[in-house]
Amino acid sequence: MFTAEFEDVPKNLRKLKKSYDLAGDALAAYWPELEKAQDDSKRALGEGREARRDLASANTRLDTVNGWVDRANKKAKEYEDSGKTKDVPPPEEKEVRAATRNATDAKNSKDVAQTAVGNAQSAPWMRRRRWRGCQEAA
Repeated sequence: MFTAEFEDVPKNLRKLKKSYDLAGDALAAYWPELEKAQDDSKRALGEGREARRDLASANTRLDTVNGWVDRANKKAKEYEDSGKTKDVPPPEEKEVRAATRNATDAKNSKDVAQTAVGNAQSAPWMRRRRWRGCQEAA
């Protein structure tokens, strides 16, 4: 009775060995692709974190420049308005020129900072797209 129960075991063991061999071959073929996809994914994650830091930095610069623009415009407006009242002497011409130049410089800096924010905002999108491509490859 014992022999009758186990007489198919050698045949089943050969099938099991063949199944394990096929699985091992498939894994060996797939392994390099998986490693590359994982490396690409890690790199994309690092780039995404860097992009987030860049965006935060660009937003901070933009906030600072916006404050500068507001102060420069306020000062230029003060000088412009002070010449219109009778009891306040008009500002000196060099002060008005300096305030105008300061306001122009502030606006130019704001434009540069706004561009940096735009670039930093688009960078994560591009990196995310690349990361999704890595996921699809895996």
